[in-house]
Amino acid sequence: VCSSDLMFNQEEIRFLNIVASQAAAIIENVLLVQQARARALRADSLRRIASLSASSATLEEILKYSMQEIARLFQADMGAIFLLDEARGVLSLKRESTYGVSEEISNTFMQIFVDDPNYRFSVSGSKKPFLSGRLSTDRRVLPAYRDLNNALGMESAIVAPLVVRERSVGELMIGSSKVNQFNPFDLQIVSTAAGQIASAIESAELLSQTDDTLRKRVDNLSAIARVNKELGVSLDLNHLLQVIHGEAVRLAHADSGNVLLFKANSDSSNPQVQLSVGQEHHPGLSSAERTAIKDNAPFIVSDFIQDGIYPPYEGARSGIILPIVHHSQVLGLMSVYSNRAKFFSADTDELLQKLAVQASIAISNKQSYLAEKQHSEL
Repeated sequence: VCSSDLMFNQEEIRFLNIVASQAAAIIENVLLVQQARARALRADSLRRIASLSASSATLEEILKYSMQEIARLFQADMGAIFLLDEARGVLSLKRESTYGVSEEISNTFMQIFVDDPNYRFSVSGSKKPFLSGRLSTDRRVLPAYRDLNNALGMESAIVAPLVVRERSVGELMIGSSKVNQFNPFDLQIVSTAAGQIASAIESAELLSQTDDTLRKRVDNLSAIARVNKELGVSLDLNHLLQVIHGEAVRLAHADSGNVLLFKANSDSSNPQVQLSVGQEHHPGLSSAERTAIKDNAPFIVSDFIQDGIYPPYEGARSGIILPIVHHSQVLGLMSVYSNRAKFFSADTDELLQKLAVQASIAISNKQSYLAEKQHSEL
């Protein structure tokens, strides 16, 4: 409170308002720059993890260096990956993956058996991620986890399930001694990384098999790895779609195909096409394409003629249309076609779904990079 002889005059108040407005704008710009840098760092980390997962590195190396990347990105004090041994029916710590965990603790860490009543409430058993900012008072923490939390002195934690094709293969955990260290956006990034690691784990499992059928699947996964590496380094959307289209047609042994990229923030019921690569696409979406988007699942046409579905081009008899989805958002469509009826098998569908997952990650990363770059230039 000012005395009457120290009251500010109108000119002084106007000057202070100008200074305050300028300071607010500067602070806002600094915050935006910091956010842009943080998002760029996270996108780079995801690209490095994706590249590592698709490399010739061993599973132990992939788990070790992926965990280091994640822990350092979020300034976590500890991190670890737990894998499910289906033969023994137990979820146990993968020691090679630990970060900030002493050998003594890792040697004495608990195991959760699948037949334990509490297993279905675990992250691996429920396939649901877990986020807590105060573990010491969080009643959701299971007894087996609480022992680890107490040993490590953790207060904040993120635990993401490692799920591949709806099958849980383990879980990934990062923790901090600080309260409320992580937020829901951090959980989203960790979950994306967990999906990439889960794919690497599945690839390692397949590589350990020796029969001819699985060898063929391993060859296909190697092809996916090559595509993933190419997608991870390209920053041009049109080139990304060209790579996706070419590999989809090649892997499916298709006669033709196309890849559509929808405009950002399009109405999901009627998305607008931003880019189209491959087979010429007619204006608007076909009934088959709309069904794939609505069901968020591949739409397989055994025979366009017998099924009464208008073909994408004259001579097309069968096809597979897959949505390219990232975090429940349909980014586009990937389609392959054959001039023979009933040409595509379930294995082809499964392989193309893997390619669609890698495509969604690459496209989302590129869109985020372009959005941040455009925003920083304003």
